[in-house]
Amino acid sequence: MKEVINYARSLNLNVGYPDFKISLCYASMPTSFVIRSDGKLSKCALLLDSEVNVVGELSKDGSLKLDLDKIKWWSRDYLVAILTS
Repeated sequence: MKEVINYARSLNLNVGYPDFKISLCYASMPTSFVIRSDGKLSKCALLLDSEVNVVGELSKDGSLKLDLDKIKWWSRDYLVAILTS
C-alpha cells in the first residue's frame, strides 16, 4: 500500500492519506462517506444493515444532514492517530 501511495504522490496526486505509523480503516477518516442509493450516508461499506453506520442523509436538493456525534464516534481512531503521530 505504501508503494501505491508513494507512486501517486510522485504523480503529484493528493491521496489524502496521512503518513501514520498504524493502519486505519477508511471509515475512520472524518471526510470518508458511503453514499447509499436512498441518499443515506454511511461510514462503512460492510455494515450496510447497521443503524450505527448511518451518519447522515443527502437530500434531493443536495443538502446534507449529518449526525456529528456518530461521525465523531467513527473518527475516534483517526483523531487519536493524528494527536499521537
